[in-house]
Amino acid sequence: KMNLGSVYAAVSKDELGLDLTSLDINMGHSSLKASGRWTGTSPTTVTTRWQGQLKTDSVEQMVTALGQVSPLAKTPAQLTFALSWLDDPWHFDTQTLEGQVSLDANAGRILSVSDKGTRFLSIFSLQSLVNKLSLDFSDVFNDGLPYSAMRGTAKVSDGIITNNDFLLNSNSGKVTGQGSFDLVTEQIHYNLSFFPDVTSSLPLLTAFAVTPTTALAVFALSKILEPVVEVITELKFNISGDLDNPVFTEVQRNQEEIKVPNKLIKAVESAVSLVTPSAASTTQVDAHAEQGIKPAAQDMTPAGQGPKPAAPATTQQGEQ
Repeated sequence: KMNLGSVYAAVSKDELGLDLTSLDINMGHSSLKASGRWTGTSPTTVTTRWQGQLKTDSVEQMVTALGQVSPLAKTPAQLTFALSWLDDPWHFDTQTLEGQVSLDANAGRILSVSDKGTRFLSIFSLQSLVNKLSLDFSDVFNDGLPYSAMRGTAKVSDGIITNNDFLLNSNSGKVTGQGSFDLVTEQIHYNLSFFPDVTSSLPLLTAFAVTPTTALAVFALSKILEPVVEVITELKFNISGDLDNPVFTEVQRNQEEIKVPNKLIKAVESAVSLVTPSAASTTQVDAHAEQGIKPAAQDMTPAGQGPKPAAPATTQQGEQ
């Protein structure tokens, strides 16, 4: 059962069928505005057409209301659709399904949860991507993958959904995707790529370095020569198999050398100075030692005064 909130519908009839001129459903956190037409000149030529827009303040709340587990936390989103099939409205025929769909979602977070039980939202296997990143780069993705925007469009023909422009933007990097989903055979063939933004922060730079690297290593490198680090610039994945149980496989890692941006070097220097405020003087003493120079003893006598006089002898008791 699901609480649909308020529902309004306007229907008109003609000699060829029914027109749903308006359907408004308001569930508080989500709303649907749609229209459609049901026509049939004979029992074998029935056509259903739907078009509309689904808006939600929280994908998580909407999916939970449907009795499912949402892999997306919060996430305001808008889904626009125009679909048709050769059957009655209540008989969704995937073999003759045609149309197009677009998704535009705002800031949210992909949780590190199982793909099972979230069929609609697990089509892109985004949870599997986050699970993989959390496993290999736990310092950065142990709380999931926050993102600022997610969008994509899809065309549907004979029950096959094709998408070539999926894009997810986050502070950690971007995710792109392209492929197809066959609703008739329930098979998926999809490719995902993750491009980490390694120059945006030190945690990302050190996490995606090919050779294990720490912030202090970057700092030391910057003091010796031009700081160049070899990093992973792209992770490629393939998703294939049944829609209910897709196989998620990493297929390639691309890497290249990059110059560490000055902003990251300054961030390390600032952190080091906070931990060791006397780092500058220590560095100077170490440099003298390397040259065989013994640091001069410091004269602590205040300026303008002579040498400190010796302490007077102890006075004998009773002596005037």
